[in-house]
Amino acid sequence: MPAGHSTGELKFFYEHASLVFVGKSLTAEGGQNPIEPAALGKAMIFGPNMQNFKAVANAFVSERAAIQVQDAAELEQAIAELLTDDRRRSEVARAHWRSSKKNLGATERTVKIITGRLTA
Repeated sequence: MPAGHSTGELKFFYEHASLVFVGKSLTAEGGQNPIEPAALGKAMIFGPNMQNFKAVANAFVSERAAIQVQDAAELEQAIAELLTDDRRRSEVARAHWRSSKKNLGATERTVKIITGRLTA
């Protein structure tokens, strides 16, 4: 990693943000982690390239917990909408919690499945 760069620092920026655009999702392949801003209850926008987090991104979009844009023009429009409409921005941010509730206990359920198969 180049000098002066480190990982794990985005959360400090996310904490102070009104909304978050998930990097590497508009023009690069893969996308960054959308779970971090979701965990902080931030309204989130990302582009079409969320291959590294496809299932999570799809879940957020279907739950209306994120806005997915296809290009820079749509990104500009989504940012303007969320920055000028406090209610809409809050709705998107709160949708993370509804989406996250569905996955609570996933680790415990996975462990039960694994241990059940090991003891069978």
